[in-house]
Amino acid sequence: MMKKDGDSDSESGCCETVSAYSGLSAAVPQDVTVSFEESDTSDILRSSVNKAALGIMSSSGLDRCPLTQQEFLTSYAYHEKKQASVMERTKSAVSTGMNFKCSKECLLNNLYKRVPIFKWLPEYDFKSNMLGDLIAGITVAVMHIPQGMAYAMLSGLPAVNGLYMAFFPVLVYIIFGSSKHNSIGTFAVVLLMTGTVSLELMEKHGSSHLHDYTITQTVALVTFAVGMWQMIMGLLRLGALSVLLSDVLVSGFTTGAAVHVLTSQLKGIFGITVPRQTRFPKLIRTHWYVLNHLKESNVVALIVSFVTMFILVINNDFVKPRLARRCSVPVPIELIAVVGGTLLSYLLNLNAEYKVPVIGEVPTGLPAPESPPLELLHDALAGSIVIAVVAYTTSYSMARIFARRLNYAIDANQELLALGLANIVGSFFQCGPVAASLSRSLIQESVGGATQIASIVSAGLIVIVLLFLGPLFEPLPRCILSSIIVVSLKGMFLQLRDLKQAWQSSKLDAMIWVATFLSVVIVDIDYGLAIGVAVSLITLLWRNQHAYACTLGEIPRTGIFVDSQRFDAADEIHNIKIFHYGAGLHFANGDHFREVLFDMTGLDPVKWHEQAIKRLKRAEKLRLQSRAPSAAVLTTSGDNSNGDSVAGSGGAAAAASAAAAANEQGHDTCCERCPLIWLNCCSFCKARTEKLDEASKGATEKFLKDSRVNFKDESVVSSTIRETFEDQQEGTNSSTEIRGIKIDRRSLSAGVSVGDCLALPGSTGLRLRRTSIHVDTTGHPLPFRYLLIDLSGIGFIDMAGVKLFKSLVQDYDRINIQVLFSGPTEPVLHMFRKMSFSDEVPQQRFFPTVQDAVMACKRKMLLSLVVLPIQSHKPVLHTVDEAVDDENSHNPDADGIVLD
Repeated sequence: MMKKDGDSDSESGCCETVSAYSGLSAAVPQDVTVSFEESDTSDILRSSVNKAALGIMSSSGLDRCPLTQQEFLTSYAYHEKKQASVMERTKSAVSTGMNFKCSKECLLNNLYKRVPIFKWLPEYDFKSNMLGDLIAGITVAVMHIPQGMAYAMLSGLPAVNGLYMAFFPVLVYIIFGSSKHNSIGTFAVVLLMTGTVSLELMEKHGSSHLHDYTITQTVALVTFAVGMWQMIMGLLRLGALSVLLSDVLVSGFTTGAAVHVLTSQLKGIFGITVPRQTRFPKLIRTHWYVLNHLKESNVVALIVSFVTMFILVINNDFVKPRLARRCSVPVPIELIAVVGGTLLSYLLNLNAEYKVPVIGEVPTGLPAPESPPLELLHDALAGSIVIAVVAYTTSYSMARIFARRLNYAIDANQELLALGLANIVGSFFQCGPVAASLSRSLIQESVGGATQIASIVSAGLIVIVLLFLGPLFEPLPRCILSSIIVVSLKGMFLQLRDLKQAWQSSKLDAMIWVATFLSVVIVDIDYGLAIGVAVSLITLLWRNQHAYACTLGEIPRTGIFVDSQRFDAADEIHNIKIFHYGAGLHFANGDHFREVLFDMTGLDPVKWHEQAIKRLKRAEKLRLQSRAPSAAVLTTSGDNSNGDSVAGSGGAAAAASAAAAANEQGHDTCCERCPLIWLNCCSFCKARTEKLDEASKGATEKFLKDSRVNFKDESVVSSTIRETFEDQQEGTNSSTEIRGIKIDRRSLSAGVSVGDCLALPGSTGLRLRRTSIHVDTTGHPLPFRYLLIDLSGIGFIDMAGVKLFKSLVQDYDRINIQVLFSGPTEPVLHMFRKMSFSDEVPQQRFFPTVQDAVMACKRKMLLSLVVLPIQSHKPVLHTVDEAVDDENSHNPDADGIVLD
């Protein structure tokens, strides 16, 4: 026996023989749960529905009864994870702090975490790693000498300060850094940005009456500010800030910065003096100035530059790849160029004879610590925060690459602290901000470097150069260092390939690359980075607003639901529209969700409801107009009965004629029933029913023709019911009783089919509902009967999203379409509970999977094949704010099955 509305029994949801009655209470939402008394139907109909339900389940691959979300949670012992409140967490932290007792192991773990060298140095394997670290350290030092001297000039520092940056900050990073392979030191982009900020400070405070600040002091101040920002971010555990800089953004940014670096080296290559441009656009003005002064170029410097670049390119593109097959240690071509250029300049006296600029005096020894001008710190904070983020992002990206490749762990926040300490210490020794170099780090790992011992070896060789070999580099031409920088930019310019790849994969990623590159080149480096981040956030928001959405169809007999537009084998289930959305639902994308839902389902419930109201108003107007002539005829007939002009048979004939006219025009003398009730109570009803059936049939055929409808499940239902009636017909009478009414069993079995109503005598007061045609409250066919929203792709929902679902349920209920939900994630369920969503939407409308929801809908449509009692009612005109629900459709005590 079927349970009453609102009853729930978890055992009935897992029944053994899948009774269509005992399991339906678990599968049908509460507000439309079937009320079915055993005396209301015959054994023939019950067994027919049972077999049909079994046929649907076997065709869908489900070996159990469908469960609602509430039954699923109850059956499998769900319990909500307890979350402590803010007050409880605060009390717990205070009590823990007051009763804090740290063991020796706890202290050691914290020490190892904050000072990693205490962890890896005692465990160092000299036998396995020493040779590789020694070779890597020497190789990196050889690369660091020319690169450090060249890159230092990008910030305006003397060349020797680049060697300072290869020693002091490196020692600090060795102690506190968590990466084993990062080569810390000079980095072109960071130093170029530092030079820009320091020159602005020089222009603002260089001629102060209290101090005469030098470029070295302002660079040191910027370095201190960068280190301070990195320390603050590390203490606040903001290491995840690197996610704001995507790979596409970093590629466009570094490529644009490479253009700035190339522009800054034009003066060294051509041997001319280029003034700093302060007016927009700076880069274009600089190139225009160089073009106008090419005739002033130093020919010797130009020849030396092109010869140096030619040799470097030949080595990097042809010699190095072939030698790498035989030896992992690369040819130190940059050091050879520096030594050879220094020797050539010394022998030919290029500075005195040909006016070729050289690096000049290189002091011997290490600099004494000196505090940067902290009184100017407030002016350096704004520009230095961008440098801090770029330096950290570059270094952490390299550290993460090596950690993944070699399977060891790094700490993002510890990297911030290590870089911050390295920059703060370096600022007291005339150093610029440091970061990990891509080329040096890759070389350090490829030649066998395993730990930061390689950095110790490299720093030791740099000290030897500073203590004893520094003055030997005084004749080194600046054009050679500029040539080394320009050739090293090749890797950055090759990142233009990333634009092509980004365009092929995602036009939005390509837009980020182009926007970042153009803003860096045209505007400036720091503003370009900010614009790139802004564009990235905008595209991220746009992607979230325009997330992937589709309507799902079922691959027959698999229970697998896929995008019906992408899988030709998938069929949309008739009368069930399944909508899937693949992003969080919140205030920013709620309107887009609604628009996509209406567009993909092809139905806007608000517009449909408004049109239904207009149709009802027109029908009411026509009914009132048709009633007026009828009343006039009847009044005339009544007046004539008191006179002498009409009498006897003539008066009776006139009255009959008036009644017939009224019957044909308004049908008020017979009945005012809903056009959905197929009842042959009179000749007029019969004619009207035929017209409605023809119109409904035409609309339905057009809808089915334009839609992808799956009739497989309905055919299973129909064939199963037919077979059941045929089996039970044999050896029995040809009639059966339903609520005491004898019905021809042959006509019953013949009448049960999808899309047809049962042709019962009008005197029985019984009817069958059509399962292939679902109509609204005005009798017009709807494209579907159930809207199933798949929540499995929605990982987050806010208050605006819950309100959106409430309004959707109300809008669709007005036009007689039920909204169901399947696959809600835990965050979504939690938000539903907090917003009391189940108070307005019954819990029986929620299902754990799409398949459970579809099975429940199919069972309900199966039971709509059963005979229903006719209930006389007429359409009622509703306003937009009123619900248009049929009272009998939600009355659990109504006689018979009410499912529409």
